[in-house]
Amino acid sequence: AILAPRGIGAGAWSGDDRKQVQIRRRFMLLGQTLDGMRVWDVHRGLQALRGLHPGSVEVEVEARGRMAVNALYAALLGSGVEVLRLRQMPDSHAGDAPDYLNVLRVLDVPVALEMARRQGVKVVLE
Repeated sequence: AILAPRGIGAGAWSGDDRKQVQIRRRFMLLGQTLDGMRVWDVHRGLQALRGLHPGSVEVEVEARGRMAVNALYAALLGSGVEVLRLRQMPDSHAGDAPDYLNVLRVLDVPVALEMARRQGVKVVLE
């Protein structure tokens, strides 16, 4: 199955870089971030997949770049992911990583990776 969270793929928002920043800021004004909502989209998509094939599907998620972090957080929500294949993932939220409000007060990407491993998710970094 292929899942394209909001603003990606066929449903991508048009506009230049300035317009994209404006869209991201609108989510923040509502107390959420675009990337936070993408995590939710991935989580709900995985739940829907599990609902279609309960108990018979091994879920392996593959993501690249900023979406790799979103996939990681979706897996932490208990989406039933067995394998995470993460390519070109940012090392920290301090750099070019997805936006989550105040995330660095709680954890950073390496901590989230360790949390996923402790939940039994096989994490493959490429």
